[in-house]
Amino acid sequence: MAETVVKIAQTKKPGRYKVSFDSGVSLSVSEDVLVRHRLLKGTTLDTAALQQLRHDTAIDEGYQRSLHYLSYQLRSEAEVKRYLREHEIAEDAISDIIGKLKELKLIDDVQYAESYVRTQMRMGDKGPQVVLQQLRKRGIASDCAEEALSLYNTKTALENAANLAEKAFRRYRKDSFQHQQQKVLKHLVTKGFSFDIGQAAIDILEIEPDEEEQREALARAGEKIWRSSHRLDEKARVQKVKQGLARRGFSFEMIQAWLDERIEGE
Repeated sequence: MAETVVKIAQTKKPGRYKVSFDSGVSLSVSEDVLVRHRLLKGTTLDTAALQQLRHDTAIDEGYQRSLHYLSYQLRSEAEVKRYLREHEIAEDAISDIIGKLKELKLIDDVQYAESYVRTQMRMGDKGPQVVLQQLRKRGIASDCAEEALSLYNTKTALENAANLAEKAFRRYRKDSFQHQQQKVLKHLVTKGFSFDIGQAAIDILEIEPDEEEQREALARAGEKIWRSSHRLDEKARVQKVKQGLARRGFSFEMIQAWLDERIEGE
């Protein structure tokens, strides 16, 4: 069904026009679309021409939105598509918009992936495996993500893991030294570093247990178990304390020394 333009009015937004048709429908179009379709008051458009106008308008709107979205930082193709869908741009228009953006090198997943990996290497708080997961989450194809991840070399991974390990050791200083090491290694693996890199990072630091801190940590844990088992006879109570502290990674010698002092002080 054909429709005729009855009014064209410039909007408050520069370069945008409201085109009204005799059916009561109106479209907001750019000056470029207005000129390309030769829209004037009295112009009649058949069904095919109207469809093309709507398609070109959607492309124009989506393209402008994309430029705004890309002005802040690099984006992956999947991120741009998701953004356009959130703004209800038609799927057929999205395909054309993505093609145009690729042609102009405004989106490039290879460049995006490499830039993301370099940034995460520099920041240092994510290991290779987490970086790989993040790339996939952002819609980067597996082969592209794997290729970009090759930039994250072993030397940098080891340095980043060692820096994180040093901070983590301070966080877990109230645990036994054995548990500190276990928790730090688990923390590094969670952050995306391999078990081998994590262990090597811990070894590089050459951190030795602080005997005073270890005695204080054992005393805190031991006292807690001792109080909670007050209904047991002394033999059972001592055994429970020994087992509890051993599970927490304290040595038998330290446990026995604390128990001797604790029992003597009763």
